[in-house]
Amino acid sequence: MDIMNNNFAPQAVEIVRQAIEADNAQDYNKAVSLYNHAIEYFIKAIKYEQNPTTKKILKEKVDEYLSRAEILKQILKDGNSNSGGGGNAGATLSADYKKKKDSKEDDEKSKLRGALSSAIVSEKPNVKWDDVAGLEGAKEALKEGQFDDRELIDFIDD
Repeated sequence: MDIMNNNFAPQAVEIVRQAIEADNAQDYNKAVSLYNHAIEYFIKAIKYEQNPTTKKILKEKVDEYLSRAEILKQILKDGNSNSGGGGNAGATLSADYKKKKDSKEDDEKSKLRGALSSAIVSEKPNVKWDDVAGLEGAKEALKEGQFDDRELIDFIDD
């Protein structure tokens, strides 16, 4: 299932958009409530999502928004007002959040680069037809060069 075919994900995204607006306006009580509501929708989206990559992305977003909601709760606790009142506490926690997020993104980019570099074939592999087990019909179709993508998929699925 594609992320946009899952009705919960688009709803979560819309709620997060509202949470970010409230966050930027320093209406932290409203932002925390909206982040929590969006997380509920993301969790439902994860439950029904079939694509493992999309599930992973949704889980990362849940972690991100949960972290932000916790930071805002701390701001409210320290400042004890709707707007974060303690001015400095909000700025410090927001800066810490941004550093943590940037660090996490750098780690993720490094991991992705490593995974991609190991997946990219930089030289011609020495693989013969006999090295590939099975798929005789697909191999014959490739040798003949007379196939379309759907036919090849049918050969491989058999």
